Amino acid sequence: MVGIGGLGNTLNQYGSIAKRAQKNEKNQDTKETSKTPEKKINDSESKLSAKAQEYLKKLREKYKDYDFIIANKDDDKDGLASASDKEYSVMISSDEIEKMANDEEYSNKILGQMESAIDSSKKLSDEFGYIKQMTIDILGDGNIRFLAELVSGKTIEAESEDDMRSQLNEIDWEKFAAEVGNSGTKIDYSV
Repeated sequence: MVGIGGLGNTLNQYGSIAKRAQKNEKNQDTKETSKTPEKKINDSESKLSAKAQEYLKKLREKYKDYDFIIANKDDDKDGLASASDKEYSVMISSDEIEKMANDEEYSNKILGQMESAIDSSKKLSDEFGYIKQMTIDILGDGNIRFLAELVSGKTIEAESEDDMRSQLNEIDWEKFAAEVGNSGTKIDYSV
């Protein structure tokens, strides 16, 4: 009978541990759901004409893998780029998207630059790794700015693919990997 009583005590202890764990999970769920939503970063998309909004909609349908962000000089471009949930983003000013919506030849020129810059970004991401997100900022004067957000949260800004490559080459990647804890990209099977 003592053995059975001991088993009962063990089960009671297990039951109270399980109840505490469930209570902690409920408290954690409550904490997570009661968090205030993050403040939305304002962009300039709402300022577009109906024609430009329709054009932007078509771009998003055609290039589903990219996030198109409408941002002007006064907008928080870095914040908007970081808020994107896609690996590649294209940032365009409202003036540029308006001009693209109204001039097919200009639009084709800008889209060609964009596609070339995205291809360059993909090469850089494949070559260097540890790049969480790449943003192409179409500056409107025929120039493009590259923004790379690394998995560590550090952002690198460059005026060309060569400039970005040069800056990425300056990083001590072994030290970087140690700092970010390899971020789950490699599995060490050694014992």
